Amino acid sequence: TLMPQKKATNVSLNNDLLKELETEKLIVATLEQALKDKLKSVEEERWKKESKAAIAAYNEFVADNGCVDDEFRNF
Repeated sequence: TLMPQKKATNVSLNNDLLKELETEKLIVATLEQALKDKLKSVEEERWKKESKAAIAAYNEFVADNGCVDDEFRNF
């Protein structure tokens, strides 16, 4: 697989924290993972907000009509 391109970025961090971290590689990997996790969380919350009305409408439909595949269930 291709590695994503990287761009140098300056970040200011707490000196005590920097002293505790062992290597630049650890800092970069940790920051990248934390940012990916945060972005995923933000995107999930955005999707929930944008989809709230559609989910409510679907739930109302199911409450009134049952699931669309109820007639095919064997359990």
